[in-house]
Amino acid sequence: MRRQARHASSCGVGTTGPNSAKNRAKVSLVGRIGRALPGLLALSVMVAIGVPSSAVALSAGTQGDATRFVAEQTAVMRAKADSAVAVQSETMQGNGTAVADMRSATMQASAAPTVAAKSAVMPGDAAPIVAVQSMAKQANAASTLDTQTIAASQAAADESAAQPDSTLQQLIDEAAPGAQLVLPSGTYEGELVIDKELQLVAPETILRYTGEATALRVEANRASVSGLTILDETVKSEPTVLVTGDEVRLEGLEITTASGGIWVRDADGGELRDNVIGWSRQPEAQRVRPAAKGNGIDLYGAHDHLIVGNTLRELHDGIYLENSDTNEVTENRIYDSRYGVHCMYTIGTRIYANVGEGNITGAMVMNTQDVEMIGNHFSKQSENVNSQGLLLFDAQRTLIRDNLLSGNRVGMYIEQSSDNVIEANRVLDNFTGLHFIAASGNRVTGNELRGNVADAQARESTDNEIAGNYWDEHRGIDADGDGYSDISYAINPLYAGIAQRRPPFQLFYQSPGMRFLEGLYQADMKSWTTDVSPLMKPPSAAEEDGEAASRWPAGVAGALLLGGAWSVILFARRR
Repeated sequence: MRRQARHASSCGVGTTGPNSAKNRAKVSLVGRIGRALPGLLALSVMVAIGVPSSAVALSAGTQGDATRFVAEQTAVMRAKADSAVAVQSETMQGNGTAVADMRSATMQASAAPTVAAKSAVMPGDAAPIVAVQSMAKQANAASTLDTQTIAASQAAADESAAQPDSTLQQLIDEAAPGAQLVLPSGTYEGELVIDKELQLVAPETILRYTGEATALRVEANRASVSGLTILDETVKSEPTVLVTGDEVRLEGLEITTASGGIWVRDADGGELRDNVIGWSRQPEAQRVRPAAKGNGIDLYGAHDHLIVGNTLRELHDGIYLENSDTNEVTENRIYDSRYGVHCMYTIGTRIYANVGEGNITGAMVMNTQDVEMIGNHFSKQSENVNSQGLLLFDAQRTLIRDNLLSGNRVGMYIEQSSDNVIEANRVLDNFTGLHFIAASGNRVTGNELRGNVADAQARESTDNEIAGNYWDEHRGIDADGDGYSDISYAINPLYAGIAQRRPPFQLFYQSPGMRFLEGLYQADMKSWTTDVSPLMKPPSAAEEDGEAASRWPAGVAGALLLGGAWSVILFARRR
């Protein structure tokens, strides 16, 4: 009893006296602190997660206040979520909008009743903690919606990087005939149709087309397109560009295609200048066989066109002309295709100063009349046994002058062709320089054949006028010093005849045994294709001699001036 009294006395409980009021005040203070601890804990958590100060103030209230606070915050957060969903619905495309709406509605419908129920059943000072948990969940939900909205906005921005073609087509449709229309920069989806006379300028515009039709159709007369980049990499039968209007000009286009580049159909008087056309590098396009590829520039029933300065790579034929007359093909560069320039059933085509490299055949001229081929350079056409720098088949009245044919399987191949003039060409470093098959009535003069494994092969080719050419393998005699050999050069037909009847014998091309047999073969020499007066020196050597001779006067004058200057110096030193 005494211990309990002493303990009670020390605590100030159940005692009387002057200090009893003070003791009761202490007890009351301790109780208040104990009851305030949950509120302080809630306050600390709310401050830590960044809850607004107004919400912190409310959390110190009663359970009823907390419930009202939860209801108010739920309404606020629901309004924010609704706003976020509205923004999201404006930016997201397609089915993503419905998914976002369902997510936001589900989150809002489930979050508020759960929080309200918890706050109603939890007693006393736990209400502020419930409020904190509720606001944290609502903040996380709003953050999730905001993140989804940002992601949807970014996806929409990425999708809009390739803008629909209606933007460009609408500009074309609204432009007045004869106007110059500068297209905006950026990447747009095709296809486009030009059905009025316009000057379309597009130096920073990319047209991307993934359909099965044509990316760009030019149907109007006198329309022009310049600077446009076209990506058309779907394997298909339709071309990337189709021109059906007269006097159309296409300049500076950059075309990547998996079909055909530029087709011109039944249109006259156009111009294709400085365009770049190449085969697509996409895996599907790379699986296409070379024979199944499309042509770079393809004219059918199209006359009087100027095709100049274009670059074409890895196509079927670089430039193809059929039933198209009086076109000019000038200064184009064709690489790694089947035929660089291919003419069929044309009249009056002019082929000037083109470059072909790495093709099967540099230029194929078939079933043509009055074609001119001047100043072209076809090299490294050696992809298979049928590779040629230049091939004439059933060609009449063709002028072939001043061309360089080097490093090919056959420099120049002429079959079933007549009345052609072949002069002043350089045929260098080929397996076979010239190859004649059933060719007659042709004039061959002033050509230079050097460095070839065999200068010429011929069979069934009579009545050709062949004179004044330089044959590297010929050893002639110039008794009168006129620069022409007094011994003719006859092209032995033995190997050509054997290879034609027995193709496997091509393995013995220029072998010692075959050369020996050719030396023994002398039958019917009058029918052999023969140069009656070969040149003793190549024409290029004569030009070099002329250049050297032209340098003599300058050399003599220079020596005289130098001697005079030296004399003046010596005279001055003596004085």
